[in-house]
Amino acid sequence: KVRAVGVCNCQIRHLETLLQDVEVKPMLNQIEVSPYITQEELVKYCQDKEIRVEAWSPFGSGTTNVLKDDLLKEIGEKHGKNSGQVVLRWLYQRGVCSLAKSSKEERMRGNLDIFDFELSEEEMSKISGLNKDQSSVGDGMPGDSIA
Repeated sequence: KVRAVGVCNCQIRHLETLLQDVEVKPMLNQIEVSPYITQEELVKYCQDKEIRVEAWSPFGSGTTNVLKDDLLKEIGEKHGKNSGQVVLRWLYQRGVCSLAKSSKEERMRGNLDIFDFELSEEEMSKISGLNKDQSSVGDGMPGDSIA
């Protein structure tokens, strides 16, 4: 018997269809979320349906240059953190878990060092305001090509 289901790149229309036909609703929707692709509506929908959101590519896979954003650097300097830590804290405070990839041990440790500071409401809002609906994997939003 299935006890847990996770999905990936499901937009609201996909989840609505899925939820009509299943006995076990998804526990997790893994979607691309970063300051440049905030997916506010989808994150809220999932949270309202008690579906956990996991952000893949929170740093934009290096293709979006999100970690070089001046606002993130400025906020990081204020808190004694780097841009990546600011992004991970922003996700955490939004209730989004993250899947931050790194092959360097120092960065892995840094990615865990986000619990000794808090972003203000103004900082959270400014970071969310960076949204460009810019995916790290090409044109459009992830999941758009899925019927």
